[in-house]
Amino acid sequence: MKKNQLAIILLGLSLTACSSIPDTALNTDLNQSACCESIAALSIQPLALDSQQYVILDGNGQTLPLAHVGNEGPKRTPAKAYSLPQTASPFMLTVSAPIKNNLVLAPAIAIYDNQWQLVEQYTTEDFHYFTSSLGGLERIEGKFILSTQLNNMAYLVIQHDPEQIGNQLERIHPEQEFAESQNIIGNKRLPLHATLSPVGVVEMTTQQHFGNPVVDLLSSLTAKEASTAAVSNTATTIVSEPISTTPKQTASVDTQDWHYFKQQIDEAMSREKLKQAIDWANKAESAGHEQAKDYLLDTLAQ
Repeated sequence: MKKNQLAIILLGLSLTACSSIPDTALNTDLNQSACCESIAALSIQPLALDSQQYVILDGNGQTLPLAHVGNEGPKRTPAKAYSLPQTASPFMLTVSAPIKNNLVLAPAIAIYDNQWQLVEQYTTEDFHYFTSSLGGLERIEGKFILSTQLNNMAYLVIQHDPEQIGNQLERIHPEQEFAESQNIIGNKRLPLHATLSPVGVVEMTTQQHFGNPVVDLLSSLTAKEASTAAVSNTATTIVSEPISTTPKQTASVDTQDWHYFKQQIDEAMSREKLKQAIDWANKAESAGHEQAKDYLLDTLAQ
């Protein structure tokens, strides 16, 4: 499934440290739960903005049946459901799964509309590995920008990724990391791995502001587009081009060509008109040039 373009652009622009994860004995028996047989039957908790919470996914909580599973692996998955805050401004969702005793939860996230139709989904492959020196515990972590009003998002369900259960996650030994940071040759060691598990603990954090002025400005522009879409009751995605009843006139400059938009962005940046450059990037994306915001952020990073 195609990911939200803004989510891909902003993924990993900031790191959120994991705090102490509760030491909880996990129940690996996923078949004893009385609920549930469908996602709509899950208990739903509100997900607040600018909040942090720990989520335990094991056999003591609610579980869902898995479709298309083979003879090996669990037939059910622990699952937690949340109602998403309905806000015009995008917010960042950070999900972190710590590595403990060479085990780590294989997380998966699904986002639905108010009719429980799938809108977006993320698998373990959308998470990234971080060592303990990178702002907290050794973990895998995913950062996702959610625009609930813009993309008709109502519910979030977190569970395990059945395709990844039992797979090995390659880790970095602390001594190897230290040696690389000092540009020295460390001692050779056996490969270090963690097994992706069907149960575990995750930390979920939401942030309404990202602490990066450029990212916040892009976020505010997206919020304006969400408000415009809501008022006009038009399509719910940013990448939409109005239908014209008159044919386009031939001009010496193709104003829909990526080279044209790139030139406008470059000119705005050369004059230090950041707001104008972002406007041109949004126009380029609306014209089908999905690389526009990536190009803008790359230009800003230079």
